[in-house]
Amino acid sequence: MQYDVQYHAGFRLGGRFGRRVTSRIEQLNLPAPDASTRRTDSRIVDIDDAADGRTGTRAWIRTDTETGNAVFVAAYATHEHEDETYMNIGLPLPWSNLSAVLWIDTADIDADGGHGIRLSSRQRDEPGDEGIYLLTPVGTVRLPMHEDFRVWPDNGSGTDLTAEHGLWIFGRPFLTITYTIERMGTESPEGIGKRERNG
Repeated sequence: MQYDVQYHAGFRLGGRFGRRVTSRIEQLNLPAPDASTRRTDSRIVDIDDAADGRTGTRAWIRTDTETGNAVFVAAYATHEHEDETYMNIGLPLPWSNLSAVLWIDTADIDADGGHGIRLSSRQRDEPGDEGIYLLTPVGTVRLPMHEDFRVWPDNGSGTDLTAEHGLWIFGRPFLTITYTIERMGTESPEGIGKRERNG
């Protein structure tokens, strides 16, 4: 899988300073502004339900192909509330945990009627569980952020996927990540072919 990162106007300096921290903890470890396209290797790890507290949790671990350092480590699960299914993503951080709860829907991708999947923490007219939360030993805080994923098939290749991940803070876009996910063989997308059991 390869990805490109775009920091929006007003956030490029923050991206450079932030990288000093994220590279040390190897979490949310994105390249600095103006970096070239990067590639990651990925593996999916089963997480013991008793240890996680959720059901059917899987960890997705992405590492930089060149350096071997972790780029993104998160535990994925789903939950239901009032007959709606949410994607529930947990990112471990020092002394805390970042949790993204996303609603799931279809998305119109282009004028030709192409469709994909949309996952978003953006609050709707009738808000539910969606949001981005910071969980700490002293309590949980809802952050003034939201994120939006759109995933769709590459009609040219017939097998590849494209994903766009946008993030906003205080209503302003600050980061967009574009992924290209290539399919290898007939069963597993690149980097998602390994599955392990943990715990």
